[in-house]
Amino acid sequence: MEMVLSTEYLPGNKLLVTFRGCPSCGKTHQLTVDYYAFERYMDGVQELGQAFPELTVAERELFLTGIDGNCYAEMVAQKEF
Repeated sequence: MEMVLSTEYLPGNKLLVTFRGCPSCGKTHQLTVDYYAFERYMDGVQELGQAFPELTVAERELFLTGIDGNCYAEMVAQKEF
């Protein structure tokens, strides 16, 4: 996954995922997700929404494009995409 910069295993089968800088603002972002759900998604066993039903639309956008929620909202408001 090219949007993921790094991962760090955390207690309780959690994974801290650090995303590359947002292409719009350059800021990096982090999410804590279930380790096994991440593996299923990365291995192609489950689609993003199936693996992470608890994530918001903005959080899923990080996985797909690397764009953070604020930048995406601004893009939609300005219809820049």
